[in-house]
Amino acid sequence: MSIILNYASKMLPYILVAAVVVSLIRYGICRSRSRRMYKNSTAHEIWLVIFAGYIAGLLSLTVFPTIIFSGSWPRFIIIEDKRTNFIPFYEFFVQIIQKKSFNYFLINILGNIGVFVPIGFFPPLLWRKVNWRTALLIGSLFSAFIETVQYFTGRACDINDILLNVLGCMLGYWLYRLFLAVAGGYRADKFRQSKR
Repeated sequence: MSIILNYASKMLPYILVAAVVVSLIRYGICRSRSRRMYKNSTAHEIWLVIFAGYIAGLLSLTVFPTIIFSGSWPRFIIIEDKRTNFIPFYEFFVQIIQKKSFNYFLINILGNIGVFVPIGFFPPLLWRKVNWRTALLIGSLFSAFIETVQYFTGRACDINDILLNVLGCMLGYWLYRLFLAVAGGYRADKFRQSKR
């Protein structure tokens, strides 16, 4: 639990800044659209801001440099971890079977799945035309983007992260489908972008 709280505390400043910025942008867009009799529901706008904030928080853990406050000026550092692994499942075998590392299982496996669940859940909730193929593409491209940036910035790059991220994304999509079955189409429509 302390590990989750530690990561959440690192994400929180980025989430809040992104939420404020996106809220202001969306407010301006919605005001201009309302003049043309086209606007989204309040629920759609709120969840869109939450999703944008989450993306910023996720990028803060995976791509952005770490901010350390020393004295009156913040310092930006990149934590170097130049491990690369392009062999699927090899690191699983080493860490779990040979080293019996519970932390690896908790952080790398469950963590990489869990952080991408919202990436699969929110797009179909917010936009009408997102199906499972689109969710799969979004998850794959976003994860590949993160790992590519990490490779070129001296951070760890692991093919297993992409596989687990995509698994998490698809789990998120099927959780959305479950939500749709439980909530029904009418309630789900309140979160979606308005029809043109």
